[in-house]
Amino acid sequence: MTTRNYFALLRGINVGGRNMIPMADLKKLFEENGFTNVSTYLQSGNVVFQSDFSNGKEIEILLKQSIHEVFKLQLDVIVKPADVLTELILHNPFKEQIKLEGDKTGVAFLSDIPTMASFEKLQQFDRLSDEYEIFQDYVYVYCPNGFGRARITNAVLESKLKVRSTIRNWKTIQALQNICSR
Repeated sequence: MTTRNYFALLRGINVGGRNMIPMADLKKLFEENGFTNVSTYLQSGNVVFQSDFSNGKEIEILLKQSIHEVFKLQLDVIVKPADVLTELILHNPFKEQIKLEGDKTGVAFLSDIPTMASFEKLQQFDRLSDEYEIFQDYVYVYCPNGFGRARITNAVLESKLKVRSTIRNWKTIQALQNICSR
């Protein structure tokens, strides 16, 4: 079996005093499930790890079940191969905005590739000055008024695209890529 590098993004933990999971406990949960070289980034559910699994969807199912059993929480978990981060950085359509306003750019990680009909619903949405570019099962976002005032949110993406979503800012994307490349 080949060991692969992955990252997992848990949605909605340690926000506003809800869904609290200490990162040391989350790391331990990953290790108890057989994952190795586990690292967490920040307190918001970003985990880099290695696994012999060849399918991220299988890992998602395992992690959701384990998190529910151990922490009694129903959380969305999106798992992707680590090489995705390099591709996302290379293909970012908002490179100029990142130079000036890196804190206003990010990527929404989608659970699946949305249908064309879903894309059309998102295109009809009044996003005001927010910009986005869809690339496979990712949505690059640029929110010139900041993420706190963004119109392109997880709720909007999930409603229009009919998939699960979790957004990470550009600084987090770069940090995860750095951790994965160690």
